[in-house]
Amino acid sequence: MKKKLLFCCLLVLVGLPLLLMACTPGTVKDPATDTADGATKAEDATDAKPAETDPATEEPTEEPTEAETTPVEPATDPVETDPVETPAPETEPETEPVEEETVPANVLSCIRGGEKLARLIDYSDPANWIAMPESPDKPVDVFFIYPSFYGSTTGSAPDDIADIDEPEMIQGAQMLSLRGQASVFGDVCNIYMPTYRQLTVACLMGVVPREDVVQYYLSRDVYRALDYYFENCNNGKPFILAGHSQGSIWVTEILENYMREHPEYLERMVAAYAIGYSVTNGYMAANPHLKFAESATDTGVIISYNVEGPGNQNQ
Repeated sequence: MKKKLLFCCLLVLVGLPLLLMACTPGTVKDPATDTADGATKAEDATDAKPAETDPATEEPTEEPTEAETTPVEPATDPVETDPVETPAPETEPETEPVEEETVPANVLSCIRGGEKLARLIDYSDPANWIAMPESPDKPVDVFFIYPSFYGSTTGSAPDDIADIDEPEMIQGAQMLSLRGQASVFGDVCNIYMPTYRQLTVACLMGVVPREDVVQYYLSRDVYRALDYYFENCNNGKPFILAGHSQGSIWVTEILENYMREHPEYLERMVAAYAIGYSVTNGYMAANPHLKFAESATDTGVIISYNVEGPGNQNQ
């Protein structure tokens, strides 16, 4: 009985795997057909090898475009910012050309260096004034013309006429004329003293009798300074006209010629001080629009005194 039971167990253990293998499809293969199938598969693998192509006829592989490869960023609302102002490029200020004119031959024949007068002086530039107040708060102005300084310390000068920035002339006008002469008006007057290209004393004596030369000479500096003063600085104020020595010569010329052309200015003149130069009876007779002071309270008059020799008595 025990032998039969053992035999049945062995039969179950051996037969069960065989039964399972038989029930599973494709798991049990015939060795003969397996070899044939392997050969067939090898042939199929050989046949499946890709055919060689001609590089000249092969179509190029398309590369992905930028649109295909670049990721698309999500749209965002634009951020409003203040526009940035781009500063304008710095440019150097344009230098205005110096205005010049041809000097007449009669002037050049009388004044050595007279070609300097071809250049016009810009009296809107404070650098061309010995004195020009920044805050003219006084009720009256004084227009002062300085005396001879050019060539006075050296006794000689390279030309008969100074340059507008002649150091000897500028220093004398600042240190002596402004401080020692025009300053007497400083308590009650706004002081205006223009720079002008003055003549040497030697040349001056030869030029004064030449009225044509004198008027051209004055038109270049002194008259132009007066024009600028009346048009831009005076503002309808009463004024005093004053000078000394050479400056007084030009004061008498201003009264005779410039004021004749501008009676509206003459009406506002308090007085004209022509110190150190002769104002004669003949001069007054030739200029009926002018009058000489007769009392301390006169206005619109000429005040003058000068040391005279015996030959000028009663003149």
